[in-house]
Amino acid sequence: MQKSYFWIVSIPMFAGLSGLIYYFAKGDLIVDFDDETLRFTWKKKLIFNYDAIEPISVKDIKTVVIDQGELLRKIITSDREINISNGKLLMKDSQKFIALLHSTIKQNGGRIIDSWDVWQEKGYLKWALRINTVVIVSVAGLIVAFGIFKGFDKIPPASFFMLISLLPQMLLYHKQMKEK
Repeated sequence: MQKSYFWIVSIPMFAGLSGLIYYFAKGDLIVDFDDETLRFTWKKKLIFNYDAIEPISVKDIKTVVIDQGELLRKIITSDREINISNGKLLMKDSQKFIALLHSTIKQNGGRIIDSWDVWQEKGYLKWALRINTVVIVSVAGLIVAFGIFKGFDKIPPASFFMLISLLPQMLLYHKQMKEK
């Protein structure tokens, strides 16, 4: 009988907590483009509002960081960086904004790069590639060691599956880093 009370109480609490976290983590940024100026306005929340972003002239934009051709990460001017980081949900408007940035930045002599280029410029990419290589070799070594010592016919623990699930993402990162 007590287990049913646990589920009756914990499921609504989990849903409510998840909703609150989503509400405070997600922000709606409205961007107006007029007279060669970008004006940013955050949609107001009850509490924990985002800081205001000063308007910028499109001519001042030196670099735009866009990952995978669809995720806007940063707008970099000569004197500041504006972190945007749009998500993959509700991308219709953000795709229009990215297309607008592409055309105006190219006309003004700016550049469009991705996050790996930023890491390379800061000198982090070489170390990230080394660390990633160590992780890939370690995970592969653990898989082989588990197979040798325990046998491949034994059912591995759940943590082993989480370790294996890391491997494809780490290989993808490795490929992307090597291309830079």
